Amino acid sequence: MSGQVIMGIAYGIDIAPHDDPYVSLAEKALHAVEAASITGWTFDMLPFCGSLVLSVISNPALMRPIA
Repeated sequence: MSGQVIMGIAYGIDIAPHDDPYVSLAEKALHAVEAASITGWTFDMLPFCGSLVLSVISNPALMRPIA
């Protein structure tokens, strides 16, 4: 429901209640990103991701909840 509202406001796209091609495409893209991150592709192709993770892990102040 919220995705439907966001897509409508941001892009002017009407989302079908079932089997929408935009939702299907978004799900495929998310699965591809998930598969790439599991295999380490994300850190190989986007090295800043690795340094970002290391900087957050090494600095406990960055891991505190945002109030």
